[in-house]
Amino acid sequence: MRVQPFSYLEQVQTGPPAASYDVSYLIVGGGGGAGYDTSAVRTNATCWGGGGGAGGLQSGSFTVDGGTNYSVIIGAGGSVASNGSDSSVFGLTSLGGGFGGFGTNFPNGGAAQKTQFMSGSTGGSGGGGSPGTGSLQRQEGAPGTIPQGNSGSWGMVYQGRFASCGGGGGASEVGEGNPNIPRPIFNTNEKGGDGGAGSEWIDGNFYAGGGGGGFSGQSNTALRGLGGIGGGGSGRLDGSSTLFAQPGAPNTGGGGGGSMNIAAIAAAGGSGVVIIGYEGPQKGTGGTVTTSGTFVYHTFTASNTYTG
Repeated sequence: MRVQPFSYLEQVQTGPPAASYDVSYLIVGGGGGAGYDTSAVRTNATCWGGGGGAGGLQSGSFTVDGGTNYSVIIGAGGSVASNGSDSSVFGLTSLGGGFGGFGTNFPNGGAAQKTQFMSGSTGGSGGGGSPGTGSLQRQEGAPGTIPQGNSGSWGMVYQGRFASCGGGGGASEVGEGNPNIPRPIFNTNEKGGDGGAGSEWIDGNFYAGGGGGGFSGQSNTALRGLGGIGGGGSGRLDGSSTLFAQPGAPNTGGGGGGSMNIAAIAAAGGSGVVIIGYEGPQKGTGGTVTTSGTFVYHTFTASNTYTG
């Protein structure tokens, strides 16, 4: 009797596929830096800069594959007169904030080029405008990128002396301009524009506030533009009293506060942040891991990798 050989297909057991799970994410780009006047000689009240725009903000949910690596990029805050850098994860990018407008002495090009720089730069949120040339002039701020952020607001100069700079846009609100149309004489209601408010995330914190605009010509400390909630820096006040411009807060994407004609005292934007959260127990690795109730958060303040 002949015996037939037994044949079989060998299978390698690799175990069950890694489980997927849903996460919530927050992605905030770096905030824009404030503007200033590069002449370093303040010849009149127009030599001032607007507040920086907040970094773009995105939030939502994403399904993570267990064991998969996801690149996380954290945008730097913009230096003075520079946009912030982009932040990204899961194939989504939040834009850096736009820088605040320059004073009218910069650059040395024609009128159109000067107008561009007086308005600040577009970005996740737009930078606030610096004052226009001469008395009773108004210069609009730069637009933001909807839905990541909002526009900066206008700057003004009146009586050739009092300069009111626009606030940078925030994640949930446009920057504030001078609250009143300026009048031929100084009115105590004029002030630097506040930065636009940021947005609250599920961790209870606010992110991406715009930088406040500076104000010159009076010593009343209430006249400086305040930074928007969510890390925006307040603008400079220059009169018989002086308050320096404040930078955007680190890892919020806040815009820098508007300053005057010296780069060293103008304010930079705050760096961005990425946060990944989900219902516990902990499943992924990467970033700084914290818990709040049953929720686990992975906070990235520097570029790295999230492993599902």
